[in-house]
Amino acid sequence: LAYAKTKPARDGLKAQKSEKARAAYRQAHESDFIIADAAARYFREHGITKLPARKALQDEIEQLVSKKSDLYNTYHEQKQRYYAFQPCLCIFKYSRRCLSHGLHTWRHHIGGLF
Repeated sequence: LAYAKTKPARDGLKAQKSEKARAAYRQAHESDFIIADAAARYFREHGITKLPARKALQDEIEQLVSKKSDLYNTYHEQKQRYYAFQPCLCIFKYSRRCLSHGLHTWRHHIGGLF
């Protein structure tokens, strides 16, 4: 998207008539041309000949954000389920140890749930 913002600078360079004017214009807008040159190099290296439409990019971003949100919700639900089972896991883990030490020690291990 930064490449698209350099279009006015690139068009302005084409409008310059003399070589001296082009050099001065290019020097005045050097940061824009650095971005444009880096983007053009990237596009060539990756075989990109035409940029996708801005609307298509926006739609893809919205789909990715939606997918991220759905995955986060699934993660959050699974995390809540995990913590809901923690007392059960604790009871199972310590019940064998606590049988020989009595009920008081068992309650101590599970955090006083009873």
